[in-house]
Amino acid sequence: ILLNHKRKSCDGVSLAFYLMWSLGDLFNLAGALMEDLILTAILLPLYYILTDCVVLLQFYIYRNNHVCSCAVSTHAADEESALITANACSVDDNNDLHH
Repeated sequence: ILLNHKRKSCDGVSLAFYLMWSLGDLFNLAGALMEDLILTAILLPLYYILTDCVVLLQFYIYRNNHVCSCAVSTHAADEESALITANACSVDDNNDLHH
């Protein structure tokens, strides 16, 4: 969640995978409630569902943001084009990527 927030992107996380994961958390909660398990066994899936909602909200908010790919091609034509490609993104002191 924090990394997505710092990058303002959910790149690298599959939405389909996360939806399936969230469905599993919902079933986990349903099972805990149906079996009348102890409070901690109910609170844990509630916490998971809360974090799932935060990540799904991030998917929605950051849906058009993409992390800049700062990898430099090893097949650069010359040194100057490699430097231009490397400077397409800048990295600040906190190692955060910026466009």
